[in-house]
Amino acid sequence: MTTAQRLKTFLFENSAAYSAIAVAIHRQPLLHDLALKAGWIMDVAPRVPLNNVEKTNDIALSSAETILPLANGRKIVILLIPSRALWMGEQAQREGERLLHDIFAEILRRHGLLVVDLKADVEKSADRLRFWYREGHWNRAGHALAAQALAAALQPVSSERE
Repeated sequence: MTTAQRLKTFLFENSAAYSAIAVAIHRQPLLHDLALKAGWIMDVAPRVPLNNVEKTNDIALSSAETILPLANGRKIVILLIPSRALWMGEQAQREGERLLHDIFAEILRRHGLLVVDLKADVEKSADRLRFWYREGHWNRAGHALAAQALAAALQPVSSERE
């Protein structure tokens, strides 16, 4: 690990300010582009296009095309964990995230996959962001929610085998 990587890891684990700045940079297109050009960040995922259904469809299709060959005639279950960006940030970005999520789930369902979509489960909570650590990974409550939803979805599948 390089010195820069060690420093970034240290700051990430020990500084709320670092995390806040990182989120701000990734959320604001101008800051994101400047930081990317300066080499301070790497672009690891496509940004969800705002108000562009065609590009959103392309992203959803690309993701589905990665998953669909894995099914290959098998019964598989997809646990669809929603992005916390569905409930935070600017309204236009949340709408873009919601559109992407919904299109992706629909594509998978149209191809006959069982999709366990946790979006509705998260939305039942008064504090929708309580399932994530501040850096974006699921915490214990998020894992418990996912386990419960997955177990409920698999119950009928398990009964079919008996």
